[in-house]
Amino acid sequence: GIEIGEYRIVFFTKDYNRFKGFKSAIEKVIYTAEEFIRPSLLTRIGLRYSNTIEVDKGSTLNDYFDDEFKLPLKVGNSGKVAVHKNETQTPTSDGVLLIRRVTGKTSASIFKDLASMPIVFHETENKLKAFLDIDHSYEASEDGEFDSNFVLSKIESLHKTIRSSFWVMTTKFAREEKWK
Repeated sequence: GIEIGEYRIVFFTKDYNRFKGFKSAIEKVIYTAEEFIRPSLLTRIGLRYSNTIEVDKGSTLNDYFDDEFKLPLKVGNSGKVAVHKNETQTPTSDGVLLIRRVTGKTSASIFKDLASMPIVFHETENKLKAFLDIDHSYEASEDGEFDSNFVLSKIESLHKTIRSSFWVMTTKFAREEKWK
């Protein structure tokens, strides 16, 4: 879907397989916007990936995450963790990278803040899941002119950082055996 507001153009999809197909779709949106809307101002470019990681029988969430990103499965004598949240923000050469992960038993299929999007997301089985959200944004140091080639180049650069972060956080088992 595409949302066009006075100060923004938002492209969103849940039909994502690889960046190449996404890039082709976003190019159409940007070039069409440039031709018909003629945006004159560029203040921010953002790229956000939200993943729902469901655990298959015989696996644990920690099978999906690298050692440095393992989840605390128990806390002292209190038993198993019901919900675990963490958020990391770091500067990058392009802007700011924000990584959020929420883990717990739920029937939700996405982060709560995405539920209001005009895309249908169905409730799923009430089971252990991790929501992994990686948001990388570029803020123009001063209001710049809208240039579609710059926007597309920046989106590709933002994506490279998101992809490398995803690969560092997740295991080879998850990427190659579970998410082919």
